[in-house]
Amino acid sequence: MVRPSTRALLTKVHLLLAAFTFPAILMFLLTGALYTWGITGSNEESEHAISLSAPLERDEGAVKALVVAELGKLGFAEPSGRTRLRGEGDDWTFDWSGARSEVTLVPGETANSVTMTVKQPTFYRVFVQLHKAKGATLFRVYASFVAFTLFMLVATGLVLCFTIPAFRTMTIWTSAAGAVAFVLAVLLG
Repeated sequence: MVRPSTRALLTKVHLLLAAFTFPAILMFLLTGALYTWGITGSNEESEHAISLSAPLERDEGAVKALVVAELGKLGFAEPSGRTRLRGEGDDWTFDWSGARSEVTLVPGETANSVTMTVKQPTFYRVFVQLHKAKGATLFRVYASFVAFTLFMLVATGLVLCFTIPAFRTMTIWTSAAGAVAFVLAVLLG
């Protein structure tokens, strides 16, 4: 038997967590649901040919430095996410993702040239990018907190339901039905 003071505390925790994280939860719910249907937003894309005084080494630090310099010249902000250099030899690609911009750099037609593509997302696409963990470290920490909060909301909600005798049986059956629905969706999906 759970004491009334414990139930009141669980209710307050549940309500405060829900109220505090509601905007982020709504963003993740909407972008996740729409993403499953292929609605991902769009980007405004621009391509920039860059001439080099010497061939660019396949070195992530050097490539990133070039990208930073070129973005500054063009008036674009640096992406907030991670960088990645893929490929080998002369066949490589540098990607720098972020919520508010994405950059791709590839070798050009000559050894002394590269092509940089900059993508600027629409308003909705920014939220999709954040959902896909393309934001800065601060947002990824915040998103982890939101994920933990979602777990706590479900956990405190279930505990509260189990403490109310009139809801206990309904909670057990609904939880079992939810587990079956999840397994079927996974197996048939």
